Amino acid sequence: MYIQILLLGLAGFLVSLAFTVIFFINKKKKTIPLVSLVASILIFMLGYTMIPTGSEAGQYTKDDFTKIEKDAKVSVSGEVTEIIEDKDSFLFILENEEGSYTIMNSSGDKVEKGNKLTAYGLFDGIQDNSVFIQAVQLDKD
Repeated sequence: MYIQILLLGLAGFLVSLAFTVIFFINKKKKTIPLVSLVASILIFMLGYTMIPTGSEAGQYTKDDFTKIEKDAKVSVSGEVTEIIEDKDSFLFILENEEGSYTIMNSSGDKVEKGNKLTAYGLFDGIQDNSVFIQAVQLDKD
């Protein structure tokens, strides 16, 4: 949405600039730059009305969230970016566009850095701003 506002503002600026150049070259009436300025303001106002509000803009209320209890069944997909405890890849970091997750692998499947996979398991809590998941199944993509 914000890109549209920027493009509309840029279009208004370019229209104003073009009218101003034409005014100075042709030495015409002074109303032309005024018209271009009004056009720019109208375009900006149109773009301004397109600014998202509420949850569209990422402004959520507490009612928008679901509380996840410990041991809730969860799944997360992403790429393995770090192996923390290498014994049977027991502890590793899985990252996606939403964030990073510390996966405790109890599935017995071996993973390597760079693997893309989906981990299915139980939410184990949050510690030091890291989400912990006890994975019982790993599906490699």
